[in-house]
Amino acid sequence: MVPALVAGAAALSPVVYLVIRASEADLASIARLVFRARTLDLLANTLALTFSVLALCTVLAVPLAWLVVRTDLRFRRLITILATTPLAIPGFVMAHALMGLGGYDGLLARLFDVVVPRPSGLAGAAVALSLYTFPYLFLNVRSALLGLDASLEESARSLGLDGGAAFRRVILPQLWPGLLAGWLVIALYVIGDFGAVALMRFETFSLAIYTQYTAAFNRGFASWLALILMVITVVLVLSEWR
Repeated sequence: MVPALVAGAAALSPVVYLVIRASEADLASIARLVFRARTLDLLANTLALTFSVLALCTVLAVPLAWLVVRTDLRFRRLITILATTPLAIPGFVMAHALMGLGGYDGLLARLFDVVVPRPSGLAGAAVALSLYTFPYLFLNVRSALLGLDASLEESARSLGLDGGAAFRRVILPQLWPGLLAGWLVIALYVIGDFGAVALMRFETFSLAIYTQYTAAFNRGFASWLALILMVITVVLVLSEWR
């Protein structure tokens, strides 16, 4: 119990700090700041980025996990290792690398004389974070597929279900826990990421909180923004439980 209580107290200490800071602020001023249009824009940007990354990660991770588990593709073990290597690269480094590909002096222009726009905004942040976080979903789906009883799918096919129907009615329900766990980890990372969104110049809650703490010197408002972000986190965790 003692190590668990110590770990719990350490995890809750930032929450206590935020509550104390938030309580020190003038409620009238904070109400005007929290409920202004900019806060709604930050919420919309954060949710748009989160769902964009979840969609891209699903498109990348699920077919790749299927290929390395359910097919006779060559070098499957090597592909699995390579698919997890992005976890060793920080998200902001991934964003910086993507930015280095575009532009008139970018890597593509130097090597192949191909000029593409430098990624930025929602699209750039979504691609950078997806390339970094999709291994979380890949590993979960791969583990779920490895533990899946193949005889259930064979029985469904023998009873007349085609490949798509068998996947929807037999395989997908068993993959669902792994998908939800991977989506939860990815979503929690995205809403708290700062480096990639800062480089891509896409304003989310995390970037606004940092700006308020460093540039505006308004720690009360920053604390309220952080508490709103924590509420979003709690909603995500409760949704995964449901």
